[in-house]
Amino acid sequence: MKVSKSAELYKKRKDSMDEEVEEELHTNKTRFCLQATEKELRKDAIDQMVWTPENLVRNALRRINMYKDTVLRPLENYIVDHNPLYLLELDGNNTPEELNLEDLLRIMSSCEVVAPGFRWRRSRWGRTCPVALKEGNVIPGKPGFCVGFQGKLYILSSHEAYLKFIASPRWYLMPPMPRPPCRVAIIGPPKAGKTTLCKLLAQHYNTLVLDMEELVKPVLMKLEQERLEKIKGEPTQAEEADTDNKVKTGWILDNFPSNFSQMDALKQADILPDMLFCLTNSDGNEVLKRLYKMNKENSDKAIKKTSQEEKSENENNEKVLVSEGLSNLETFVEQTNENSQQFDITSSAHPGISEKEALELPDYCEFGYPDGPEMNDYKLQLEQFMTEWEQMQSALTLTHSVLEIAKKCPEDLLQEMILEMEKPFQYISWEVSSVDQEEEAEDYEALAELERAEEGSSDNDAAEEENEGDITSRRLLGDTHHFCPVALKIHNILWPCTDEIAAKYREKTYYFSNTEARDTFLQNPAQFVAQTEPLKPPALRIFSLGPRGSGKTTHGEWLAQQLGLFHIQFREQLQMLIMAKAKKRVPYQDEVEPSEMAREDLEVLIKEAMGEQEKTEDSSNSMDDMEQKVELTAEEMAIKAYLSDGEPLTPVILNMLLTPYWKQEPYM
Repeated sequence: MKVSKSAELYKKRKDSMDEEVEEELHTNKTRFCLQATEKELRKDAIDQMVWTPENLVRNALRRINMYKDTVLRPLENYIVDHNPLYLLELDGNNTPEELNLEDLLRIMSSCEVVAPGFRWRRSRWGRTCPVALKEGNVIPGKPGFCVGFQGKLYILSSHEAYLKFIASPRWYLMPPMPRPPCRVAIIGPPKAGKTTLCKLLAQHYNTLVLDMEELVKPVLMKLEQERLEKIKGEPTQAEEADTDNKVKTGWILDNFPSNFSQMDALKQADILPDMLFCLTNSDGNEVLKRLYKMNKENSDKAIKKTSQEEKSENENNEKVLVSEGLSNLETFVEQTNENSQQFDITSSAHPGISEKEALELPDYCEFGYPDGPEMNDYKLQLEQFMTEWEQMQSALTLTHSVLEIAKKCPEDLLQEMILEMEKPFQYISWEVSSVDQEEEAEDYEALAELERAEEGSSDNDAAEEENEGDITSRRLLGDTHHFCPVALKIHNILWPCTDEIAAKYREKTYYFSNTEARDTFLQNPAQFVAQTEPLKPPALRIFSLGPRGSGKTTHGEWLAQQLGLFHIQFREQLQMLIMAKAKKRVPYQDEVEPSEMAREDLEVLIKEAMGEQEKTEDSSNSMDDMEQKVELTAEEMAIKAYLSDGEPLTPVILNMLLTPYWKQEPYM
């Protein structure tokens, strides 16, 4: 009985323990499943879990359709009934400062025109007030003070400026205006060329260069306010003496402000520059190479010293290892003798080797400087500048431009600075759109009505149709008329174009051969138009085509003599190319070879053959050997086939043969 009870008790305990284990396993499995589910949710559904109901697709589509039905259609109807002159397309993602000012100026050009068909034109000042610019300030004008003078728009900044301009407009428009006031700051890492560019820019604009390091050396901390007042006082003195052209105007800050605190000091004093240029080197190689060249002697000495220390340390380590490994006196003597001899040889040759390595070190370097611990200080200076520039750039409120100095000379960087400073005062080019075509149609229609009213004639349908057809022909074309200006400038050819691809610049229309040429023109239109003198036409090139015996050569020689041109016979040029190598003329396909020779000529040839038979045999053998040795290239074989069989030449060969007549002297 006791055994059975104990067995039952043991069985109950075992069952309870099994149940606890199963529960524990079940809970662990449940936790694992929950963790896996959480991971899946985090990976797949985390974005959907944080969505608001308004952003769901079905809710967004419902709101969009509601907007189209209740708001968009009435708004479109209102826009149709509204005066299109006052319509301006806006982007809600842009701020008011980011609006396209050129669109605003084009809209204003249609307001209160002098006569129908004569719109106001944009001036080089754009939206900048000419009175403020003459006084040395760049202030945008207000549309309420807009003035028209000699067919162009000028926008003034205040009522006082408006009165001054009305009293004497030419005073504010005479050359060299519009000239940007040169209040510029140039910063950059060490040896980036800041001082050189400051001097070049000051020479171009006749301004002063202010080196802040030189000014604040004596009183770096005590005269901070006086330093700022000195910067502020320079332009004032220059503006007061503006009547003298020799007086320097404006100022250029050399490497100032170089950090955020200096920029904040200028901002509080209200003497910020109009433009800030930052010279950068993306990979840092150019700056580090210049720093190495400036301190080349010290760097080479440090490298030489480091190499000598490493070699001496290695030699000492070798001596210690050799001395510890000696087992007996004989071995010790032999090893010491060998080491002493090696040491003498290496020590005697060591100065020459180290000197050679020091001299040849820049040649072996990939970037022009040794990439070792000697350059760590220079790299630290470069990193420090980039860190300060990133902090300052995020808080900049003035106009700034970043210039890459790698592979550029100072003159190229100077031109980039000048273009950036004078960019707001340049004429704008734009692609001809449907809006421009509608404006042209309206202007021509208004002019036609005005002409008919002056002549006292009634409306005539035929005249209207004629005027509508003459819209394209009556356009004010550019310097190249209906030829592509880009093709003329780059390829020196006259490429006739249609009005399908066109652009406007300075109220003139230019046609282009393709969209790539138009985009190139829009990037820098001043490069392709006449500046001080008319564009030079390309060299006259005339092609004379016709069958054999039609007189091409005769007329071509006479025409070339009359016009002072080169007369080039295409097939003769090809013959010269082949004869220079094959020493033999290729017969033309259309040449008629005689079937039999004249008797007199034949007798002469027979006598010559009989008298000089041996010589001719030797010469014929040598000629045959030469002909066998001559191997023509694939291009020369194609030219020979063209001359003999009339097979057409490939475009590649034609390009090779004809390109010199377009792009090489003396044919250009």
